[in-house]
Amino acid sequence: MAKLILWLNAAVFAGFGVACALWPAGIAELTTGAIPASTSAMTDFRAVYGGMMIGIGLLLALTTRNDKTVRIGLQAVFLILICMAVTRTMGLLIDGSPNQYMLLYLVAEAAMAALAGWLLTTDKA
Repeated sequence: MAKLILWLNAAVFAGFGVACALWPAGIAELTTGAIPASTSAMTDFRAVYGGMMIGIGLLLALTTRNDKTVRIGLQAVFLILICMAVTRTMGLLIDGSPNQYMLLYLVAEAAMAALAGWLLTTDKA
């Protein structure tokens, strides 16, 4: 189960990263309702939402190669997603009026963080 969770997260992070790197304007508008307004903003979107997400996905995939690293991968999933969920909640509370993607991401982040946390507390990790 732990490796499945790691592979799932690796695919989601890497897939989203590739989409953001190749189609930053479209992905940004779809998920946030706005397109980065300058070339520097577009480049930063590609780097952060594209490059970093691809890197996280690849790193999570690497943690599946060895049973000793699976636990580290689950810890990474837990920490990354709990931090994303907490800061997204903070944004929703401060900024208000979220679109459906922000709510969907929040539910997915919290659920996957909870699952990774549960696996870490069992002998399955």
